[in-house]
Amino acid sequence: GSGRYGYLITVKCTTEPIEKVTGGTNTGNLTGTPVVGGTNAPIPPVGVIYVLDDVWVSGTYNAPVTVCGSRDIYVPNNFQPASMNSKITAGLVAQRNIVVPTFYSSVPTNMTLTAALLAQTGTVYGDLSTSTLKNHITINGSNSYFTYGYFAQYSGSTVTRGWLTRTYTYDQRLDTYAPPRYPVVHDGSLKVNTWMED
Repeated sequence: GSGRYGYLITVKCTTEPIEKVTGGTNTGNLTGTPVVGGTNAPIPPVGVIYVLDDVWVSGTYNAPVTVCGSRDIYVPNNFQPASMNSKITAGLVAQRNIVVPTFYSSVPTNMTLTAALLAQTGTVYGDLSTSTLKNHITINGSNSYFTYGYFAQYSGSTVTRGWLTRTYTYDQRLDTYAPPRYPVVHDGSLKVNTWMED
């Protein structure tokens, strides 16, 4: 583990600068210190980054990458490919939760998260602990979780916290170009029982 709060990974095309988070986790004004060799660390050839702690992940990727965390993964800003016309995909795999901290100032009012998301024992959700309102979030990829999570809180028909509007889209590129070492089902348990032509 980091010995602090966790790690901050800000992907920049094919590099992934890594810092130990030293403060600001409750406000979103994250402070950190670079890890040795982490200033311009390239995304490894295997494409997998494993963090034995909490991890904050954001940026623009131009190489296939899967970030795995032994605790929670936080997404404090956009996380997306340089081009949606490429074969490059990404995955986020958390032992517990994948969290978008709505109240962070770094979280844009119109946010994009493009990745295959997997929360093994928890959920994928927006942290709605404050009454912060953002405009729109687009989650483009896949979304797998143990329990269902939310990105908005309502009072009647009015959104009071989180994102006013939300778009969830499956990224068809994942069918052919899975993120590096992303968990897949190979035991034959997924089968089509019936289908209908329309």
